[in-house]
Amino acid sequence: QFRSYYDGNAGFTPSLVGTTFFPPDAGNVLGLDRGRIFAELGLRMPDLPEVTLRYERDYRYGQKDSTEWGTATVGALSRKIAPSFRNIKETLDIFSLDLAHTLGNTDLHLGVRFEHQSNDDSLNVSMNPQEPTKERKLTQVDTLSGDMFTAHGDTETRFSDKLWFTTGYAYTTFNTNIGGSRAFGLDYDADAASPIIPTSQYRDHGFFDLVGGSQLDQNVACMNLMWMPTPHLSLIAAVRFEKEENDNVARFMDTGINSNKTTVTLTPYLDNSSNDTKRIAESFEARYTGLADWVFYTRGEWTEESGAVIEHVKNLTTQAVTGYDYDRDRLVQKYIVGANWYACSMASLSAQYYFKSAENDYTFPTRVNHVTLVSGPIEAQNLYTHDVNTRITLRPLSNLVFVTRYDLQRQEIDTAEDSGETLESGQIINNIFSECVTWSPLDRLYLQGNVSYVLSKTDIPVTLPGPVNLGISNNYLTVGAGAGYALDDKTDIRADYTYYKADNYKDTSRLAQPYGVGASEHTATLGVTRQIRRNVTVNVKGGYFQYVDQTSGYHNNFSGTLLFTSMQVRF
Repeated sequence: QFRSYYDGNAGFTPSLVGTTFFPPDAGNVLGLDRGRIFAELGLRMPDLPEVTLRYERDYRYGQKDSTEWGTATVGALSRKIAPSFRNIKETLDIFSLDLAHTLGNTDLHLGVRFEHQSNDDSLNVSMNPQEPTKERKLTQVDTLSGDMFTAHGDTETRFSDKLWFTTGYAYTTFNTNIGGSRAFGLDYDADAASPIIPTSQYRDHGFFDLVGGSQLDQNVACMNLMWMPTPHLSLIAAVRFEKEENDNVARFMDTGINSNKTTVTLTPYLDNSSNDTKRIAESFEARYTGLADWVFYTRGEWTEESGAVIEHVKNLTTQAVTGYDYDRDRLVQKYIVGANWYACSMASLSAQYYFKSAENDYTFPTRVNHVTLVSGPIEAQNLYTHDVNTRITLRPLSNLVFVTRYDLQRQEIDTAEDSGETLESGQIINNIFSECVTWSPLDRLYLQGNVSYVLSKTDIPVTLPGPVNLGISNNYLTVGAGAGYALDDKTDIRADYTYYKADNYKDTSRLAQPYGVGASEHTATLGVTRQIRRNVTVNVKGGYFQYVDQTSGYHNNFSGTLLFTSMQVRF
């Protein structure tokens, strides 16, 4: 079991518009405990199948912050920067039974698995804090219980050292029940059936009496063939089939605040949706080592997916139905080609290129009283990625190694709406430079240094008045240094230092909430590992951290110390 802490802070708007920064309503520190307990029993006897029986319980209890922030008024502007947090109470029980046996030249594995999941969570959002006529609290309760059963099996057959064949199949069924409510109140956990409060706002929608659930059935089968026709050539072909059916239904009472802010409308709704998906994936890989000091490889991957989706919402008072019925088709392709050259004992070079495309098409054979929007639904979205990377390894001395790597990645995103017009909706370019040096001047001592610099930019073809382009930069620098020394044959000491710097903050607060990361961090650690006995090892580590955060207006700056101990016992 371990605990993670969260500060619960929300957004920040610079003083250009007005400073607004709120501490968490739940307290100065939020904490979430995560834990796991398991017991496993295995049978291992010659000539008998291996049997493994296991029970496991995973859980999460506590609170953590959320980025689903609430509304706050900054001058004449409205910004989603008010704090929010989640109450979490989740358990997962897992029972599994696995069998493994060898029959001739075939390894056989069979297994079943049952999971029971129980969640009782809530999202708690502060709305318009410190505004007397608008301040209120939003609580959305989400409960879920579900049972999942999986049966699976696989085989691995070695016809010879040059020909291997594997198969696999899995069937999964998953059934869930949901419940919950959404309510505004003067405090958290208000009564969803009584939504009117003195600070109610127009369109403060909530709901209660939520009941429903979903049923998922999935079948997956795969086959793989590896063939080495010559000592220098290996071929691997694989195919995977998948069919998934998902049906969902939910019924609830919707609450809406009218424009006079003193009356509420109660409307019962019935939602239902279904998703029938078929997917087939193929891959082929070839590797050739027939040329001295060279390795050549290529790989192709193809995934074809089609599905029919139904999404309907029915007003049980008027019997009006809105929603979409649409078909979804997806084609993903990836092609890789690369080579490794071992020029000599002191140098090697690796180079790789890959191209990946993901083409998504949506057709709407029927639209059930759909709401007309300013921009229509997406009818197609295509993503194209080109990536080139190289790595050079140099060993000028037996105790000195340099590793240099460069990656260039370019991604384009094209989107088409139902108007038929296709636009480039985004372009991402990444340049990644990294260098690592390892030196062992003494048998007991080694030194290591590394540096990595990433240039990443996302261009969005939208320019706001100013002009301000809302393109996103994610450039950052990471520098690290480490040293290790063996005090004796049972004691090792290691020291590490890292530095991180990002300078992407752009003040767009007059037009939009700024999110670009501006931050720096220093980390230093020192650790000692001692072998107490042949089978017992103890580790002690101390560290210091310092973090400066421009994105939050320096409200999230911190410094802290670390003390870590562990003991490993081998039986």
